[in-house]
Amino acid sequence: MIKRHRRWFAFTCVGLAVFAASFGLMPTAMQLRFTGNRALLYAAAVAFWIGAITAAVSGWRMNRNRRGVAREPGKIGLVTFFSTRTAIVIDVLWFLSTLVLIAAVVKDPRNQRLLPLFSVFLLLLFAHAMVNGKNYRFLKHNLA
Repeated sequence: MIKRHRRWFAFTCVGLAVFAASFGLMPTAMQLRFTGNRALLYAAAVAFWIGAITAAVSGWRMNRNRRGVAREPGKIGLVTFFSTRTAIVIDVLWFLSTLVLIAAVVKDPRNQRLLPLFSVFLLLLFAHAMVNGKNYRFLKHNLA
């Protein structure tokens, strides 16, 4: 049961990482589109949808798997902060990426580097939700 839950957790993390990384590919893909090379554009689109679908389906399966065993008390991971050592590191990095993204948007809202910055911000936001969430607590509690 725990092995299956850990596998769904890993699939969810990979799906979220691929989804976030697809935003980083988009500016380069859009520039290459004008040269006639559309392969990266299609790769970014496929990464976007594969990541989103993988994260949604595996996240749903992971929650269903956990709820079949035990209900974890507490808030969802998106609104919980600094719950574990790993979460402290991720949360600090997420706050820093938020500040950098805000500063970049204020400085030049049309900058082409905003999507890769947004990609990092999104990846850290997803990591924040995952390491502060009920599924991570469930895994930590049952593996200890």
